[in-house]
Parts: sequence; C-alpha cells; structure tokens
Amino acid sequence: MCIRDSLKGMGVKKGDTVAFLCRNFESHLLAHYGVPLSGGVLVSINYRLSAPEIATIVNLSGAKVMFVDAGVADRVNPADLPNVKTYINIYDGRDYYGETPKKELPGVGFEEFIGKASKEYIKLELEDENDLIAIDYTSGTTGNPKGCMYSHRSTYLHALTKIIEHSVNAYSVYLWSLAMFHCNGWCWTWAVAGVGATSVCMPAPDAPEMWRLIDKHKVTHMAGAPVLFYRLGQYMDEHGIEKFPNKIIINNAAAPPPEAMLIDMEKKGGEIRHAYGLT
Repeated sequence: MCIRDSLKGMGVKKGDTVAFLCRNFESHLLAHYGVPLSGGVLVSINYRLSAPEIATIVNLSGAKVMFVDAGVADRVNPADLPNVKTYINIYDGRDYYGETPKKELPGVGFEEFIGKASKEYIKLELEDENDLIAIDYTSGTTGNPKGCMYSHRSTYLHALTKIIEHSVNAYSVYLWSLAMFHCNGWCWTWAVAGVGATSVCMPAPDAPEMWRLIDKHKVTHMAGAPVLFYRLGQYMDEHGIEKFPNKIIINNAAAPPPEAMLIDMEKKGGEIRHAYGLT
C-alpha cells in the first residue's frame, strides 16, 4: 500500500490522525486502507463544509498531515491550521473533469507522495481490535462539529453485516453515489473490498452521471438519501428509461423514504434496503 508506506516514511506512527478532504475519487477509497495500515487514524471530512468548520475538525482531531482534493481546496485556509505540517494535493478532478485546481496548497502532489513509498515490508501496528481506525465528525448543526471514534472491531463487524444484509458478493458492482466522507461511506468503503467486489467511483452525486455509470458498468448496488433516488427516477422518466439494466439493491437512509420514491424505484428494478451510518 503506497499510502501506508509513504505515511510511515514521513513519520506517521500508531494513533496519529490523518485528515482527508476529498470527493469520491479513487485516492479517497485507497485512504481507507492506506491510513489504517500505517497505524494512523483516518479523519474523512465533509468537503461541503465552510473553511472555519473544516478548520475546527482538523484542529480538534490533531491531524498533522492533510490530503486535499485540489477541486475543493478553496475551503482550506492553512493559517487556521497551525498543527498541519504536510499537505498532499490530489489532482484526480483534473483527470476526471479536466478541471483547473481551485487552489494548490504548499506541499506535494499525491502521485509524487506515493512515488516516495518505501519498498520495505512494514508490519501493521495493530495491538488491539478496539484500536481506532477512524474519527467521524458531525457537521456541527447545533454547535461545533463533534467527533465519533470508530474502532477496527466496529469496522469489520459492520462490513460483514453490510455484506450479509445487502447480498454483496465478488460479482457485485457498487456505485459511489454516497459520499465517502459520510460515516466512511456507511462502511461500503470496507464492505465492497471485503468480498472482492467492484467499486465505481463518481466524484459527486449527479443523476445523468449516475445513469451513465449504471448502464455502462451494470451496477448492482448503490446507496444514498431518498432525494438522490428521487432525482434519478425523474431523470430516467424524462429520458424514457423505464428500467435499470439489471436488479439494483439500494441502501437507502439518512431520511424516511417517501412512498412514491419506493414504488418508483421498485418499478424500475430497484430493491430498497434501509440502514444507517455507523450503526
């Protein structure tokens, strides 16, 4: 794991927090493995928050290393982050969208960073299954963001439960319609890889792009709030698309699903299964 080896090479040790502000790019998915394997604790941050809110989370977590998607880097003000010593700029948006980075922070690019990885074998520093794997923060609706500590034990039990409850297997294709920063993608970040299934990354939810990827990759699983699937259903109706190319199991949560959306998704070949977050 290049992220693991590079982090270890720069001095990240067991229990150190590593902040990640990024859309649903491959680098963000890799971080869910590379950071814990280094012994570090992943802090995946909502890129839709304001700069002061993001600064609060980074400072509360004590992160000294921060990975930042260049497409949302305008939300990061280094002057407000005195503890961060190293920034790694992620340019995946340039490859995906052809977009120009909104801001480049003083540091190195992601590819350059992982290119410096040591080739020596580094053993995982996990002494107890209750050691931290991640800290997830609320958006701070009723005050400052609050952190929830998540353990390796919770993660593997949650991933196994997800695999069983949502019928995930090695032939499954999961579409990243749900933000990876949201409770670590409701643990889909680990569940998909747990059975060797396929992840199809999509930087941010968008109905036309969702349909394109569903049709192209024959997606079997996706997750998100009810409004996401309502908009997808609308798009399909507007373009005369009656059904999904195959059955899709939909992990729906975050709000009570309206009856009309449930009926519409089932009519189109979807199967709604409700669950939520870290629980």
